[in-house]
Amino acid sequence: MVEIRLTDTLLRNMMTFRKLTNVQAKDCIVGENKIVFVINKGELGKAIGKGGKNIEKLKRHFQMAVDLVEYSPDPKEFIKKIFHDYRTGEAKIEEKNGKKVLILKVNKVDKGFIIGKNGRNLKIAKMLMRRYTDVDDVLIN
Repeated sequence: MVEIRLTDTLLRNMMTFRKLTNVQAKDCIVGENKIVFVINKGELGKAIGKGGKNIEKLKRHFQMAVDLVEYSPDPKEFIKKIFHDYRTGEAKIEEKNGKKVLILKVNKVDKGFIIGKNGRNLKIAKMLMRRYTDVDDVLIN
């Protein structure tokens, strides 16, 4: 796992998230076109808000897409939660060249969306996996 550095921007984003949703975020990652908040298990419904009202408030405030990921200590479950909007299949962990690699099977239709333009969704997923698990790399199959 990688040490998480709490920068002023990260703390400000997490405080805004809490203010708008009444849910404490564990982490926040700002990507090219979206901001991702990691929240504790069981808090997703509350964070989304009735009819998605909290998500809309967050989108307006940050002026970008917002994604919420429920934390799980199980790497196989966590990767599925990261890609919760897509059809995913089996996740397995293998040792390759001394590194722990998580291989996620996905529906061919969703593969491009999961990877994202220029790999940006996969980059965020890899970053989250390194921050919260002992997985070194993620491969989409």
